[in-house]
Amino acid sequence: MLDHKTISETLFENDIRMDCITWLAGATEGFTNDEFFTDAIFDALNDFVWVHDSMKIFNDAPECHDEIDFLEWTINHGLFGFILRVRTPKPTKFCADGSYHSASWGYTAGTAIYVTDLAEAMPMAIAWRDAQMADWRNAEAAA
Repeated sequence: MLDHKTISETLFENDIRMDCITWLAGATEGFTNDEFFTDAIFDALNDFVWVHDSMKIFNDAPECHDEIDFLEWTINHGLFGFILRVRTPKPTKFCADGSYHSASWGYTAGTAIYVTDLAEAMPMAIAWRDAQMADWRNAEAAA
């Protein structure tokens, strides 16, 4: 199990932020006031590209605006985990040595991930960031 210091250091070293955490087991009526949560579910239902593949688990869920149906659906499907927003600064230029320039946290890319246990979040976030960096690096090289 990772302690908070290790988690913080790992996030810092990998230029990752995890925020907007929603615990499905603790979701109650009124969750539609949470813009991140409803956007993440809506975008997962509509297969938007920014949403991580782990969110495909919600592809058959009812629309979020019907809170009771949605909450019953999550219970019936055993979905009691967490939805998190993961972000990283988007590079503005890559260097030959593999480093990159960015506008820091002023220009970011993000995704929503679903995990059943928070211990899964760090490796999933790092894998997402690494894949994003590879895509951005390849796009810049092809330009």
